[in-house]
Amino acid sequence: MEIVSVVDTVKMKAISNLKRMKKIAKKTPKVGDLIEHTCTLNGKFEGKVVQLLSMQFVYETANGHRRFCMFREQWKFKE
Repeated sequence: MEIVSVVDTVKMKAISNLKRMKKIAKKTPKVGDLIEHTCTLNGKFEGKVVQLLSMQFVYETANGHRRFCMFREQWKFKE
């Protein structure tokens, strides 16, 4: 493999990662937002966002339990 083709491959991967991150960043809660998270295994949970991580956030339920949710998972803002 030539150096030029390796560089082009790296550039293409970087561009696709940027596009993916922009899609995720459009739907990012802020600390203090109320959300509803639908988990396919455990059902629906509501809570307040307490921490943001790189690809997920942490929210606290009314019972005091802390749960994790990936940005790409099924969740929505609550009013």
